Amino acid sequence: MARKGITDAMNLYHLRYFVTLAHLEHYTKAAAQLNTTQPNLSYAISSLEAELGVSLFEKDGRNIVLTKCGKDFLSDVEHSLSILDSGVLKMQLIGRGEGLIEIGFLRTLGINYIPLTLSSYLKTEDGKNATFHFHDGITADLIPMLKDKTCDVVFCSYAKDEPDIEFVPVAAQDLVLIVPKDHPLADRTEADLSETLPFPQIFSTQEADFVPLWTACFKK
Repeated sequence: MARKGITDAMNLYHLRYFVTLAHLEHYTKAAAQLNTTQPNLSYAISSLEAELGVSLFEKDGRNIVLTKCGKDFLSDVEHSLSILDSGVLKMQLIGRGEGLIEIGFLRTLGINYIPLTLSSYLKTEDGKNATFHFHDGITADLIPMLKDKTCDVVFCSYAKDEPDIEFVPVAAQDLVLIVPKDHPLADRTEADLSETLPFPQIFSTQEADFVPLWTACFKK
């Protein structure tokens, strides 16, 4: 059966050992730098060579040098480890609240709230290495973007019947009732919404996100 990928014999430690030995060309020096024993290093290289079916090193006096196969393998291993290390670092940055953060928000919040909030975050220790990619829209568009992981967090209005979403209140918006001068409620400084029901009203649709509370929401 054909072998695929990295096997138990060819693990990441063995590959990193190989790269270090390839650059130092000396078992004792490489073992010291890797903080391992020379027998462990020799076993790792022997395991790699047995797995690959080729010799990676050959003796050159007291030192060792890469074979032709070793040189070709070194190039591929260094490229692969570079990609892997980059991916690990990216995940670690995200885990610490750094790296690239995808943010969705209501267009009205893009005027003051989002710039001020993110500016404050960038000044903190957690946010010093963070960068942002923005998506604006209405709540009906932002919630699906959170669900499909296009966004890491969205700032929108509260949405009902979303058990998989955690909504955290972050800001409130005052609702203002505007009436003609001769209206029965014109001399009032405040009114309960129930008092407005007998009168014709002009109001925004639900899709307009005109609600008294803004929230930040996260996928549970």
